Amino acid sequence: MSEPIKFYFDFSSPYGYFAALKIDELAASFGRQVEWHPMMLGAAMKVTGAKPLAEIELKGDYCKNDWDRLARYMEVPWTLPAVFPIGTLAASRAFYWLDDQDDALAKRFALAAFNVYFGQGRDITPAETVAEFAEPLGVDRDAKF
Repeated sequence: MSEPIKFYFDFSSPYGYFAALKIDELAASFGRQVEWHPMMLGAAMKVTGAKPLAEIELKGDYCKNDWDRLARYMEVPWTLPAVFPIGTLAASRAFYWLDDQDDALAKRFALAAFNVYFGQGRDITPAETVAEFAEPLGVDRDAKF
C-alpha cells in the first residue's frame, strides 16, 4: 500500500476547513489513507514574520471572496467568524489526545471543530467550547485534553 498523505492544517484556516471536507474522499479514490496533523499556524507565522492572508491588503479581500465561492461550489455551510483568526491550542490538544485513542474519532472531532467554527461561526478557542462539541461524539465532557 502507498504511503499515507500527511494533511497538516490549522483549525483557524478556511482553506484547512475546505480541504478537510474532501481530503479523505480524494485520497481513497487513489487508494491512499490520510494522516491528519493539526498545527499552530499562528506560531509558525510569528517565527517567519508572515501575516494571515485575511490581513494582507488585496489578498485579504480576494481570499474572503474565494472562501465564499468555495463554500457555494462545495455546497457546505460557511461563515467567516466574527473572531478570526483564533488560537487553536485547545482544539489541537483535544485532537491529539483523541488521535492517540482512535484516529477515526479524532477525524470526526476535527470535522466537528471546523463546522462549529466555520459552519456556525462560533469561537472554538475556549476548552469549554471544545468539550461541548466533542461530547456528542462520545467524548467525556470532563476529559482533560
